[in-house]
Amino acid sequence: MKSKETGDRDGLAVVGLDIGRDTFHLVGFDGTGQVALRKQVKRLSLKATFEKLPRCVVGMEACMSAHFVSLALRDLRFEPRIIPAIYVKPFIKGQKPRGPSLPDRHAGLEKHHRNQRGNEQGCGGSKRGT
Repeated sequence: MKSKETGDRDGLAVVGLDIGRDTFHLVGFDGTGQVALRKQVKRLSLKATFEKLPRCVVGMEACMSAHFVSLALRDLRFEPRIIPAIYVKPFIKGQKPRGPSLPDRHAGLEKHHRNQRGNEQGCGGSKRGT
């Protein structure tokens, strides 16, 4: 398993979850928007991995198994948010060679993190040209 932890797990504010056929990719950001966690886990160890993480918002792209995963995360007292694929596509940062890629994970999480920060600051969205 690939794992990279650059910050404190207790400071996680948002976790992006990319659902794959055999593996899940996690990318976690702290309150300041810095990457605090990057991890690839097998499908069977997803629950054990999330049990070790602090309770936070989990954003994921809508797909066939997103609802099943979100129910499992709700049982663990997380706050899952399913994002429609049409809203994730503009945030993809590169080409997708085969299967889920790192840019996909960052794109979904970036979209979710921007919306969450905007809601906390009391603005409905970004204003262009001001």
